[in-house]
Amino acid sequence: GPGVTFQARLRAMHEFPGGVFPIAPRSAAIDPKGEWLYLTGYAWKAAWNQDGLHGVVRLRLDGKEAPQPFAGDMKQEQQGSDDARLSLPLGVTCDASGRVYVADYMNDRIQVFADSGKLLKTLRTPKPVHVDIHPKSGELFVFSWLVGNDRMVRELAEAESRHQGMKPIPPTLTRYEAIDWAPAGKEAAPKALGSHPLPLDGVGPTAGSYMGVMPVGLPHRVAVDFWAKEPMVWLSEGSRNGVTWNGNIRIFALEKEGLKLVRDFTKDVEKEDPQPRTPYHGRQRLYFDHRHQKLYVGEQFPDPLHIKSFTDVIQLDPLTGKGKLVPLPFDC
Repeated sequence: GPGVTFQARLRAMHEFPGGVFPIAPRSAAIDPKGEWLYLTGYAWKAAWNQDGLHGVVRLRLDGKEAPQPFAGDMKQEQQGSDDARLSLPLGVTCDASGRVYVADYMNDRIQVFADSGKLLKTLRTPKPVHVDIHPKSGELFVFSWLVGNDRMVRELAEAESRHQGMKPIPPTLTRYEAIDWAPAGKEAAPKALGSHPLPLDGVGPTAGSYMGVMPVGLPHRVAVDFWAKEPMVWLSEGSRNGVTWNGNIRIFALEKEGLKLVRDFTKDVEKEDPQPRTPYHGRQRLYFDHRHQKLYVGEQFPDPLHIKSFTDVIQLDPLTGKGKLVPLPFDC
């Protein structure tokens, strides 16, 4: 099929040279007829650059044509708050009727479009990142958390110049009843059925300085399992600085009092993995003992922060997957 990236120019700062880079989408949705693929979330995080493009594109699943603009604008710095524009759209989904829901992050709204591109409704909701729709009830599951971008950085600088802080953006799941399409008018006001804090330890409830608690990139992913007896929330957590030691998936049941942890894959890993910590910078070194048929994995850890050596290795049996930690006489 065709390529789905769009070009963006990133500014040079310090040792980062800047330049033009291909930007890929983070969110995709297929319409119920299986004809169209919608893409958005063309956001990036590079050295001293975090922002995104401000549009939604679509392409036919049975064609070879490149993605075409559907909503907003795919050129840089073409954000806006009117009906024709978007500002950092991060998520897209479709309902059973083929309507397209776009999480318009910096405009604090969800824009609902017909498949023709006509704007149907606007749902006001704070900082939406991801939207899921219950296939039977039509309820909306809207997820919000802090996503850093150039406009937010500028707003923060302006607030600090007035000796003010930014409004907190807590990680939250909000459930809304299905949209009532009978009333005329653009604005939709579905009832919130409940709001639950998300257990995202990597990002706090408030925004801070650009290189402080302003998050790096798009570290979290979420999905709702509607095939379970009751909806289950699957959550993958990154961290504020792009590194986490507990970056596995957790599953939560949605109960009246909040989200209840059902399964933590990190705990599963800890039962079997002799070294469950994530290697710093993702660095791993592989060595194979041909005589004893054992694989050795050397991994670095931030103690001190930027070491490139290691003082132990994981010994793995390739036939069974069993492993153990082997200390070394000195660091390598």
